[in-house]
Amino acid sequence: MKKGQIQIIFTWIFVLILIGFILIYGIKTVKKTQDLGNQAVIINFFKNLDSRVNTYYYLSKDSSGVEEFSLTSDVKCVCFTKDDANIKISNDEIKCESIDKYEDYFDDLKGYDNVFVFSDKSYQQDRMNVSFLYIEDNYNPTCIKVNNGLLKFKLENIGINGVNISNA
Repeated sequence: MKKGQIQIIFTWIFVLILIGFILIYGIKTVKKTQDLGNQAVIINFFKNLDSRVNTYYYLSKDSSGVEEFSLTSDVKCVCFTKDDANIKISNDEIKCESIDKYEDYFDDLKGYDNVFVFSDKSYQQDRMNVSFLYIEDNYNPTCIKVNNGLLKFKLENIGINGVNISNA
């Protein structure tokens, strides 16, 4: 082999290694962008939920409506709790799989947050405190299953107590 032929082989090896690094970096960047988009969907859900609950709170008593929110496909369930009541998880009322193992989780955080998102992935913000949200003592927590990324529930103004949330 001549000297020029050996240099071409090393050049091609260098080009292939460089292309490999560019592909790996590109795939990581796309994945991070997708994860950031999923985070934005969850944050947007909390913001819109708070806005809708406030809207119903300032409507007349007994005003109600069915609300739909889009979530990421990995979100399985959203639970709503009442901060001053005991958590009673009953598999008959809760439509989400294996949510009963989170009873201590709800008890520890019910004074701070009252809306919880359960997903296969972990999100920076997976819970929030929504003002004027009312949950009946018999249904604490109220958990609603997310079907194909769509959360559907009923909001109803019950007067000074707040806005009741129930399965649609």
